[in-house]
Amino acid sequence: MTRAEFERLLTDLDARLAEFEHHPEPSVRERVVALIERVDAVHRAGLERLVDLMRERDPALVDHVARDPIAGLMLALYDLAPAADPAVGGRGFVPLAQLEASARAARARGRHGA
Repeated sequence: MTRAEFERLLTDLDARLAEFEHHPEPSVRERVVALIERVDAVHRAGLERLVDLMRERDPALVDHVARDPIAGLMLALYDLAPAADPAVGGRGFVPLAQLEASARAARARGRHGA
C-alpha cells in the first residue's frame, strides 16, 4: 500500500466513523464505539509489544521504523513513536473526533523528518 492509498484509507475511515458518531440511534453509536474501543485495545497491545521487542533487539530500530510514513503514523497514533506528539494520542482509545487531526499531525511530522 502506498502512502497516498494509506492516507485515503484514513480519510475514508474517519468519514465512516463520523457517520456512526452522529447516528440518530444511541444504541448504534454505543455499539460502534464499544467495537472500536476493542479493536483499538487489540491494536494497541500488539503495537506496544512489537515496539518493546524492537527496543530489546536494537533501540535504534524504533527510530528507524518511526521514520517510515505508514509505520511511523501508526506508532504516533498509539503514542508509541519516539518524541510522540502528545496531541496525537494518549494511553487509551483514540477519540473519533481526533482521528483525522491526529493523522494530519503525524503525517506532517513524517514529511519533516519524524
